Amino acid sequence: MDTHANRPRREFLRSGFAALGAAAAAGIVGAGLGLGLGRSEVAGSPDVARRVDVGDPAALRRLDGPGAVATPADRLGVPPPLISDPGSGRVVFPVDATARSVVLDNFGDCRSGGRRAHIGTDIVSQRGAAIYAVATGRLTNQWRNTGTAGFGWELTADDGRRFRYFHLDRFFPGRRVGDRVVFGEVIGWVGSSGNFIVVNGQQVEDRSNIHLHFEVYPPGSAAIDPLSVMVVPDHIRVGPPLTACSHLV
Repeated sequence: MDTHANRPRREFLRSGFAALGAAAAAGIVGAGLGLGLGRSEVAGSPDVARRVDVGDPAALRRLDGPGAVATPADRLGVPPPLISDPGSGRVVFPVDATARSVVLDNFGDCRSGGRRAHIGTDIVSQRGAAIYAVATGRLTNQWRNTGTAGFGWELTADDGRRFRYFHLDRFFPGRRVGDRVVFGEVIGWVGSSGNFIVVNGQQVEDRSNIHLHFEVYPPGSAAIDPLSVMVVPDHIRVGPPLTACSHLV
């Protein structure tokens, strides 16, 4: 399914994160966000590292104040105070929206030399940013850093939608497959697991490639472009589209 075909570029749904208005002078700090981005996160061998220019950092706005992520203890509570369910089939932004982030419009991007397509959206963030359950349901699958998915969860919502989260730094302690979670609960933290580079002939984790790979499956459906339903806070930048292999989706 090519959800890009009839969607005006960057006319995405926006949230009612009114409490974030004071922090809306936000963007990305630093020079040159060069990012090596994902593979099919569940199976297959890693692709050759690729660099993507997500824009001129000098043209982006800056965060007001420090960009530190709160400790896990500070993130407990259901739901967190700035998260609200947008309803109507939309999906809340799955990562702590106060963290510095860029959303890459890369659903349908080529992988494995054009043999398959990327079936999620990558949210570039900072290590340790909180990841939220975007719906109430059960954790129905878990990946434990055994392949290119890294650490990952599958959440099946009560309404039948499925969501997959990959490249976590770590899981929320004590969470297991079959556990019930409530909308807004923290289920893990952003990391770089499952992303690899070769150093001195050895495959090691690329700890500079920090992002959440996020997939959305409507009930009984193949994956759709998360940006077609995901509420992106106004201060979060959406990167360029990369759709060369969208015909394979």
